[in-house]
Amino acid sequence: MSTRSWLYSGMAIRKAYDLGLHRDVGISKHNGPSVLSRTESEVRLRAWWGCYIMDIMVSATLGRPTTIHDFTFDAPFP
Repeated sequence: MSTRSWLYSGMAIRKAYDLGLHRDVGISKHNGPSVLSRTESEVRLRAWWGCYIMDIMVSATLGRPTTIHDFTFDAPFP
């Protein structure tokens, strides 16, 4: 695994944050039901958790710090 993988995973994570994939899109306490379909919600969750797992794996393999910290997201595990 090269250091490029660490750079590319970091870019993917920043894009995921930008798209709001780190947020729980389920039923909101204030806004009622989500505007996303169940399928869209599931795809968002899987994409986020894919980024999360990749971040852990790449960081552990290369001995670099992780980009995602547990307190920065509230997306539930799919």
